[in-house]
Amino acid sequence: MKALRSLMFLVFVLSVGVAYAHRVNVFAYPEGDAIVVTAKFSTGSVAKGAAIDVLNAKGEKLFAGKTDTKGLATLPLPDGFTPQDLTVKLNASEGHVAFWTIPKADFVAVSSNETEGDIETRIKEALAAQERQVITPLREEIARLKTRGPGFLEIAGGIGWIFGIFGVVAIIKTRRTKGRPDA
Repeated sequence: MKALRSLMFLVFVLSVGVAYAHRVNVFAYPEGDAIVVTAKFSTGSVAKGAAIDVLNAKGEKLFAGKTDTKGLATLPLPDGFTPQDLTVKLNASEGHVAFWTIPKADFVAVSSNETEGDIETRIKEALAAQERQVITPLREEIARLKTRGPGFLEIAGGIGWIFGIFGVVAIIKTRRTKGRPDA
């Protein structure tokens, strides 16, 4: 019976670590005529070959793609795309799904009557690139901080469950031994 208790304890302790080891995080932002997506697990490893769906506000799929071996994807915007709120859905298989919202305001608006050589267009593009350079790392850090690992309450709760289960097993075992004539 002691071996069974030890095995049960080991299974519970190891399963808690597995539950938090595979949380997937996604981060996405528009860059020019594309959407850049980064996908990583909470352990820091990249999500290779993860399926990406880009959805509109109604939940309709507009376009899709996959991450590369570095957990990155650059998805070109479809022809005739108009800036709108988008949701990037990442599916890294085995139920590891994450979402990221790109607000309409993140898309840089450049009207069609501006030419490529127009100074105003170049200034807008330079400012947008500078903003992305500064803001993108901050957004990634915020996303990482939002998806923290288990805290004190989660760990204490898990330990409480383990002790509770062992308590139930002990009660059952005690009742069985009290019912025996040789006890």
